[in-house]
Order: sequence, then C-alpha cells, then structure tokens
Amino acid sequence: MGLDSTISSHFGNAQYFVLIDVEGKKTVDWRILKNPGISFEKGKGIVAANFLIKNKTDVLITKEIAQGPFHVLRDSAIKIFYLPKDMSIIGIVKKFSDQRSESLRNPEKKHSHTD
Repeated sequence: MGLDSTISSHFGNAQYFVLIDVEGKKTVDWRILKNPGISFEKGKGIVAANFLIKNKTDVLITKEIAQGPFHVLRDSAIKIFYLPKDMSIIGIVKKFSDQRSESLRNPEKKHSHTD
C-alpha cells in the first residue's frame, strides 16, 4: 500500500484511507490509516465517514459512495469528487491538483449497498 496503489471501488469497503496534505500542486505529507468501518457488517460507510471527519479531511476522491456516508460527509463540508476509472493515488493527486475532477452533487448509485 502506497501512492502507487489504486483506490477501492466502493468507499465503505476500502481497507485503508490515504490522507494526503497538498499545497498547490505539491504533496507535502501523506499517511495511510486503516478504515475502522471495514469490520462492520452494516454501516461501514457511516463509520468511515465519521472517521474521516474526525481526521479533519477536506476532500474525498472516490469511485462510488452510498447515500448515508455521502450526506454525512457533505453535511460536514467535505468536498466529494468522483473518479470514473482506476488510477494510482499519485495520479489522482495530480488530476485533482490540475482541477480536472468532477464534484459529486449526489451519491453514486451503481449498486444497492446502503452503507
């Protein structure tokens, strides 16, 4: 697990989160944290969302997120961006810093997960 890794296909099922501090187009710090919600049968996404809030996250970049965690994050003023394809984390940081990401207004509904 590192900056060459790709992100999970679903927010609540991510094993880890990579928290990256970016200033301008430069990565100044990063750390990997285990998703505490992964051990829950239901509500993984809500637990994960609250974990990111506690860790003072400003932006989430994800492939897919259910309604519950989407609204928890959005209500905490965390910006959520959609990533339509597999990319390395470092590629995502570059794409985001180049302002080519699409901000989500609604959660992705590609399957019936409710976490």
